[in-house]
Amino acid sequence: METLEVLNFDPIRVMVHPRILTWHDDLERQELSMKGLDHAGDEWSDMDADEAQEAFWG
Repeated sequence: METLEVLNFDPIRVMVHPRILTWHDDLERQELSMKGLDHAGDEWSDMDADEAQEAFWG
């Protein structure tokens, strides 16, 4: 099978365990952090070089 086609898909009927939602949110935050972006409210700010190194090396 090369492709999969889902007929009559209704996203409202899809259920996800709350732990998966938490994991996904954490993953998105980590990806943004690794890209050097911090989300504070509605503002995005770039990290300086020292902050980026600290985030990368821990």
